[in-house]
Amino acid sequence: MQKTESFYKLINVYAQAFFNTFSDTISMEHYYAIEKAYGALVKNARLINLLQVSFLNHHELKKKCLSQIIEQFNLPKSIFTLGLLLISNERIHLLPFILKKIALLCEKKNNRMTMEIRCSHPICDEKRNMITEMLYNITRSNIKPIFSIDRRLIAGIRAQSNTFLWESSIKKTLKAIKAQVMV
Repeated sequence: MQKTESFYKLINVYAQAFFNTFSDTISMEHYYAIEKAYGALVKNARLINLLQVSFLNHHELKKKCLSQIIEQFNLPKSIFTLGLLLISNERIHLLPFILKKIALLCEKKNNRMTMEIRCSHPICDEKRNMITEMLYNITRSNIKPIFSIDRRLIAGIRAQSNTFLWESSIKKTLKAIKAQVMV
């Protein structure tokens, strides 16, 4: 599926409309369920494809399949309404991406930020906590850290979310020096 500017605009419109209508009913449990569902639906696109196939013209069968997806991931019931709208407009393939955007809107509303934190080498829990606290002090958002190892950093740390990027590494320093020398 080619993702164009209009694709992202459409996702944003659906997600924002949903969020404007239902944000007061979405709990943090729902937020985690939405994130989990997004990951699973992207990895297993067959679940959504099942709702698109032409031999499933029977609307009640599609509703039942959608209901099972909602129940399986413990999603808010309001997602069912969104899913029916997407099915009726033949846009159910957008559901995982709309869920991701809804999760981002929930994060913003609740002053949370999922942050991928890549380190050049393994670090202990104490250092992880220090890094998370430092990022909180910079962003003033509650950080949900996802730590991983990235050997390409050359002795450093890189923290990135959808709206934030911070890096301290020898690789970054070397790039800056190279840029200055090349001028």
